[in-house]
Parts: sequence; structure tokens; C-alpha cells
Amino acid sequence: MVEKFNWLTIKYELSKKYGVYLVSFSPSSKIDDCNEFNVDAMKFEDELNAKYGSNAPLFCDEERNFTFTEDVEIIKAATPNLYVTVSNLVDIIEEQYIMTRKLFNTPQEYEYTYSQSESIVEKAA
Repeated sequence: MVEKFNWLTIKYELSKKYGVYLVSFSPSSKIDDCNEFNVDAMKFEDELNAKYGSNAPLFCDEERNFTFTEDVEIIKAATPNLYVTVSNLVDIIEEQYIMTRKLFNTPQEYEYTYSQSESIVEKAA
């Protein structure tokens, strides 16, 4: 997304308070004027909602609905040697989501998430 919309900044982190990822897009001044971005962002949000249900990330513009901690990850077009597409961001969130869930799941669910993480590694290879 940041390659397509070179003005875009994406911030994300796992919220200990909500137990899901928080994702923020900015600047809102550009977002409000870019219909193409809004269509792409809604499609991305819908994909994650369909895949994760109540565990899907929470989205907002300019941190209007939540505030990040110092652990926030920031993705910008100007970040050297960083190429992030929507699918790359989904993979990043999915991998971190699975690894975090391993810490809190029962042994049976751990087996399931472990097999899911193996498929992510296979996809990346």
C-alpha cells in the first residue's frame, strides 16, 4: 500500500488491552481526498475481518480511536529497503498474531496455531 500511496504512513502494534492488532493510516488529509485509497483500505479491512472475525485488527485514521505505545511499528514509503504490499502486511500481522496466540492458547490450540505458522513459513519460502 505504501508503494501505491507514497504519502501513506501505517502504524500497527498488538494491543495488550484489546488482545488484537491496532492499525492506523495517516495522514487523514490525504486519506479524505483519495477515493482509491479508501476502496483499497476497506477491501483490506474486510479481508482481515472475514479471516479473523472478532480477532481482526482494529483500524482507524490518525489514531482517532486509540493511542499506540512506544512499541508501535511504523511503515512509510520513505523507509529505505522496505517494500510492503497489502499481502506483506497481512503476512506480518498473521505471523505475529500466531506467535502471540501460542503464548496464551491451550495445548490443543497450540498444535493448530503451530501448523498454521508452518504454512506461513512455507508460503514465504
